[in-house]
Amino acid sequence: MNERRKAKRYDIIESFSIFASLSAQGEIRFHVHDLSDLGMGLDLDEDVFGAISPAIAKDQELEVHLYLNQSLYLPLKIKVIRMEKKSEKQHLGVEVTEKKGPTYSAYRAFIEMISKLENTAQVN
Repeated sequence: MNERRKAKRYDIIESFSIFASLSAQGEIRFHVHDLSDLGMGLDLDEDVFGAISPAIAKDQELEVHLYLNQSLYLPLKIKVIRMEKKSEKQHLGVEVTEKKGPTYSAYRAFIEMISKLENTAQVN
């Protein structure tokens, strides 16, 4: 199967308590499925998505907080590129739109760390 993405995606294992929340929607948490230099894959339960779906549309630009743990987050500006229902979840493919400055630099550093862990780290 040919990879159609422009940047390698790194799956996020449950050991990392990474999640994203929409700045405007407060406590609604998206599961972060994968990350890449260009964007990320987000999942949300379909019933929760139904309640906020008017607030999210394809090609819409949003602000999210990408939480690296329960309190540390990076504020990112994203654009919804793809939306699709997968079983009981709504999957969003989003692109990071602001790729300059210290926030994006920190985002890239986090992805680089995940990349380096991919083939060397072990999970019990």
